[in-house]
Amino acid sequence: MYLQRYKAAQAQAKGGSILRWEKEGANYEAVIQKKGKQIGVEMDANGKVLSKHNEAKEHKETGENH
Repeated sequence: MYLQRYKAAQAQAKGGSILRWEKEGANYEAVIQKKGKQIGVEMDANGKVLSKHNEAKEHKETGENH
């Protein structure tokens, strides 16, 4: 199943790079650096994309620093 998630994240990156993976409950999030922005792509265990969001904005709201 990892390979399916990895392939889905690579497709979303489209020339960007995957910075890290995070486990969020039963789902996973790939943090992608693309065109100077960090994008979080949440997907299920099978690699189906569930949502995308601006990762920098999320961490600013929670006070995290990466």
